[in-house]
Amino acid sequence: MMIEEYFKLVYNYYPKNLFVSDLGYPYTEEMARYFKLESRAKENNGSFKKTIESLSLEFNCLVMDNSFCGAFDLSYRAIFYIPKNLNITRFTRCVINIGVLAKYYCVYLTQAYANGKNTFYDRTVNENEQGFVNKVSLIIQENFPDYRPFPIEKSNVKIPNIYSAKRPGEFATLFECLMTDYIL
Repeated sequence: MMIEEYFKLVYNYYPKNLFVSDLGYPYTEEMARYFKLESRAKENNGSFKKTIESLSLEFNCLVMDNSFCGAFDLSYRAIFYIPKNLNITRFTRCVINIGVLAKYYCVYLTQAYANGKNTFYDRTVNENEQGFVNKVSLIIQENFPDYRPFPIEKSNVKIPNIYSAKRPGEFATLFECLMTDYIL
C-alpha cells in the first residue's frame, strides 16, 4: 500500500484539523464511521476470541483481552506474561494488536516498567525471541488469514492534519491511527 492510500484510509475515519478535545470532534462524519466500525468489531470478535484461546493453550498462560482501550483505539489487543520456561530474559510481556481499520497485526515484546516506564521494542535480537514472536504470529495468521504484519518501518509516519489523542498539538502516527494509540 502506498503512503497516500494509508492517508486516504485514515482520513475516512478521523476528522482533519480538529483536536480530540474540540466540542464538535465526536459529531463529525468521520467519527460516526469510526464508532460504527468499532461497534461492529466488538460484536464480531469470534476470530479474536479463538486467537486468545489458542495463545492460552500454546503457552499455558492467562491471555488478557485488552481491546479498544486507548482514546482512539481500533484494534483487538491481547497481553500476556511470557512464560519463564521459554528462557526469554529481556522481556516480560507479549502484546499483540490486530487492526480493525486495516488488515494488519503486530506482535511486540515489552519489559514492564523499566526505569519507571514501559519499554517498547520493535524488533527481537536473538533466535529465541524471534522464534517466540514467529509462533505467536502463526497463531494470529491461523485465525486472521487475510492479515499481514504491520509495516513497522511506517509506524512513525505522521498523518498530516490528524492530531494525536495522546500528544496534544502533534500529528498522529500511522501506527496510532491504524493500530493503537495505547502502547503498553
